[in-house]
Amino acid sequence: MRPAFIRGDIGTRFELNAPRIPDYSLKKAIGPTRGTFSAKQQKVTYYYRKSRWKHVDHNVHYLRVKFYSLSYDEPEGQNVSVTLSPDTVWQTFESIQMINDEWWYNIGGNSWVKFDENKMELLEQNPYKFDEKFLLAPIQEDPELHIPEPIPVSITAIINFVPNKKLALYDRPFGRKINEIDNNSTVLVTARNRVGDMVWFKIDDLGWTIWEYLKF
Repeated sequence: MRPAFIRGDIGTRFELNAPRIPDYSLKKAIGPTRGTFSAKQQKVTYYYRKSRWKHVDHNVHYLRVKFYSLSYDEPEGQNVSVTLSPDTVWQTFESIQMINDEWWYNIGGNSWVKFDENKMELLEQNPYKFDEKFLLAPIQEDPELHIPEPIPVSITAIINFVPNKKLALYDRPFGRKINEIDNNSTVLVTARNRVGDMVWFKIDDLGWTIWEYLKF
């Protein structure tokens, strides 16, 4: 939403009501929601969460997959081209519990998996021992994590995500979202990097995505 401004005479009182956003619920407001106008600018920031989200967990977990499992572009979203194979272990970077008590796990980029106890099990520790430089962990929580040097490439590809949706791009593998790009766009891939079992590609100077969202 665009910032909204209110103005009034110095010394007069104000009281703010949080904007209503369809399908989102207000979690908190930071800043003065009531007070008096003064010569100094005052700012209020409202924080919302999707109404169907019951709980958000940013702790690292691991999913051991027993049977082929689909992944999705968001919790309760559309399935995408990333399929989890049996006998693989995936680190999660965010977990969301829905109001119907379903749990969804983010396994990197735009890939989410709905937990199914018949197809997978949840682990609190990585069952495998990797070389330290290949440990998978959220960079935003571990800025010292070593990422191998990317390999320069020059390849044309097509964004292969979800029709009529935009693919998120990140500042580095497992980094922060910095851009979005339309599905089916033709792009120039300029670098490749492997971190653990995941292969990432740099799209021009726009950002990084995983190989499953590219068609070469």
